[in-house]
Amino acid sequence: MEISDLSERRSGRPRSEKAHKMILKAVLDLLFESGMQGVSMEAVAERAGVGKTTIYRRWSTKEDLIAEAINSITEDIKVPDTGNTFQDVVEITERMVENLSTSQGVNGISKLFSAIMSSPNLTDIYLQNFVLPRRNAIAEILERGKQRQDIRDDVDVLLIIDMLSGIVFYSAFFHPENIQKDMFVQKIGRILKEGISQNET
Repeated sequence: MEISDLSERRSGRPRSEKAHKMILKAVLDLLFESGMQGVSMEAVAERAGVGKTTIYRRWSTKEDLIAEAINSITEDIKVPDTGNTFQDVVEITERMVENLSTSQGVNGISKLFSAIMSSPNLTDIYLQNFVLPRRNAIAEILERGKQRQDIRDDVDVLLIIDMLSGIVFYSAFFHPENIQKDMFVQKIGRILKEGISQNET
């Protein structure tokens, strides 16, 4: 038995919430740094500063551990409401670009993608935690735009969301210099407005 586990058992403490969070953070850090191959029970234990038995006692497989780590990421997606539908689209798109422009950015996300695509369970968790909240936020903006008669009734909201996300991610992965430009998101907003506005000019 490892010292950290013995100490925890002797003190009669319940499962350490701090250790739990440190383990999940270690998993996410390793995923973003090295992808699936960088995550092992040994590597996580070393990064989190806990004993391996602490991890095995809580998760029987690496996939279970990764699944809970991904599931632990929650973000309160605030839906902008400036009174201008297309400005709202610009603001939420800017947040997408900001996330891709962080130190982890595209490189980290590409490694995360490679990890989750190897498992239907991980893919589903990623969709539920990351993709759907953002899609729902954009959908809310666009549907509100229809109600305000800013956007034509015949506009396919889901298709617009796919197009918007596609532009951002394609540019981030293949032309990262584009998303660093000040007017990148503003141009997307203008193109969108010209294509789906109720009052086309």
